[in-house]
Amino acid sequence: MSATTHELYDKRLKKPVVYRIADLNEDITMQEIVTMKAGKCELRFDMPNFTSIFLGKSEKELLKAKEIFKALINPKLPVRERFVLSKENNSVLFDYLEHVQSAIIMAFTAVECLANDLLPDDFVYEEKRKGEETRKYDRKDIERWISTMDKLALVIPQALKIKSPKTYNFWPKFTKLKDLRNDIIHFRNLLPIEQEEKERIISLLLCDSVFGKISSAFDLIKKIQSDLPSHAKMPILKNTETIDPVEIPTWESLGVMQVD
Repeated sequence: MSATTHELYDKRLKKPVVYRIADLNEDITMQEIVTMKAGKCELRFDMPNFTSIFLGKSEKELLKAKEIFKALINPKLPVRERFVLSKENNSVLFDYLEHVQSAIIMAFTAVECLANDLLPDDFVYEEKRKGEETRKYDRKDIERWISTMDKLALVIPQALKIKSPKTYNFWPKFTKLKDLRNDIIHFRNLLPIEQEEKERIISLLLCDSVFGKISSAFDLIKKIQSDLPSHAKMPILKNTETIDPVEIPTWESLGVMQVD
């Protein structure tokens, strides 16, 4: 079966479904459309993929952060000197902190979203703990009670028969992304004696290694996609998408098929 290549107007779309109709010798592309009430009106639009929405936002924020880092921060790093930032540059630095923190949070949220989306509806995960009875989790239980890291390392590989991401060389960076994201999300007002913790987080954000941590989320999603056959819940990563068609004998037979 040959796949079909499609030019897409926006890669944040939910992946379309392609039906190859044998008696017509044609491919028909179907895009999910939703109609929602907003105020007094109704809006009708193509369904987005929310992993793509979070990933796209992270990409935009990462680009802005890198531009500021290159212009304001990077030139100063090799110089053994104290730089006192002007008011204008302080504002630019604050912009950087906004962008880089947004990129971190959105990147990890994209992976969280994908981990939940990829769970098969009928999958049951069994967790065996020493000295305890085996505990079973259905999909809702997995989403609620299993951490994102365990979903990725243990549940998804078992459910989809793929290699555990823990074996990938970028996994250590992704674990650091998770830690940094948690530090940002749970940022506390610190007592003076604890001020060094707040400074530690800012220091990590001012180090160029933060960009590799953010990129590890992109790497993880790309690797999962490469390990899976075509999957309707995966985000579209390029503006040109190759989609394996679903072969059906006639157009009429589509009426009795379930559209994912």
